[in-house]
Parts: sequence; C-alpha cells; structure tokens
Amino acid sequence: MRRSSRLLMTLVAVLMAGCSGSGPSSSRSATEPSTATAPTNAPTDSLTGLGATDAVWNAHHVPDGKFAAGSVYDPDPAVERPMNPDDFFDVMHDHARVVALSMAFPPSTTINEAKQAAFHLFPSDAEVAWFMVKDSCAQMAVKSAALTAAVPSMSNGVLISFDTLQSDGNGTYEQDGVNEAIVMTAGDISTPTAAPGC
Repeated sequence: MRRSSRLLMTLVAVLMAGCSGSGPSSSRSATEPSTATAPTNAPTDSLTGLGATDAVWNAHHVPDGKFAAGSVYDPDPAVERPMNPDDFFDVMHDHARVVALSMAFPPSTTINEAKQAAFHLFPSDAEVAWFMVKDSCAQMAVKSAALTAAVPSMSNGVLISFDTLQSDGNGTYEQDGVNEAIVMTAGDISTPTAAPGC
C-alpha cells in the first residue's frame, strides 16, 4: 500500500472514530481540465467541493470504473501517473459525504498551482490558516465557517499535504514537481508543529 494511502486511511479512521458528523467533499481542481465530462442536471447544494453530499459530488465528477465504486474520479490523461491516472483518488465517504481524498497533478505542477487547485475544494469563505514546507512535504491548513456548519468534524480545519510521489511509492517534496495532495482532517492542526508530520 502506498505511503499516502496508509497515511490517509489511518488519519481518517482516527478522526471518524471520534466523529458523529458528516465529512467534506471536494470538487475538481487539477491544474489542467480533464477530458471527462461531468453528468448533466447536477443537483444543487451550497457546497460542491469539500462538504458536499455524495449526490452533489457524484453529479460534478466522473467515476473511474476501473476502481472500487466511489473511490476514484475524473480520469485525466494529463496526470501521467501509472498508479493514479485520475484527478481524485483515495476518496473517502462518511454519512453520505466525501470526508477525505487525494488529488493527482500533471508533471511539473508548481506548489503555487497545487495550492490554488486544492483551494478550489473549499467554499468561498475559506482562509489559509498557515502554510509550511516540512521535511518531505509542504502542508497547508484551511478553515471555513461554511464548511464547519455543514460538517462539524471540520471545526479544527482541513490539512492538505503536498508532495512529490516517487515511483517506489515514497514521497519527497519538489516545489516545481508536486504531483499529489492529500486532503483530510487531522486533529490539532492549529500550528505547523501541532500538525502530523509528512
């Protein structure tokens, strides 16, 4: 199992064990548009990214039928990653909402492009609490009152870890070669030192 998948599943399992609310969902945010087409007549919801219901998420994203239902979305040939040739993977659901996910980016995506793409997952009132480059990733904490209102388990904010996944499954950090972002809740993320490591 890849390092990012293990980290994501561990953190989500810990969080879900102590949560009774719904989780966030996400909207398409790759730096290049996908060739896939979202279904038409999408249901309306105030949150279409993080915090959206599964129905809204599914109306805005194309599932990749090569993987387990509900886990991978938006096939994207620009991504060029044999392990995850999709924009969204490791998508986790709880209480009919998407609660965590990973994003894949095309080669040579800069950290600024990756941050901007990930920020599109949030409602318009979202604010970056902090951003820091760590040993093998960069991390960003994001808070949103609208997201917390829809998903109380997001009250501490959402942590996004950006890295450069290598072919051996290990992550490093290259600011001009970010190819993955892991988006999740992770307990205390009030400061960079309180947040979990990479």
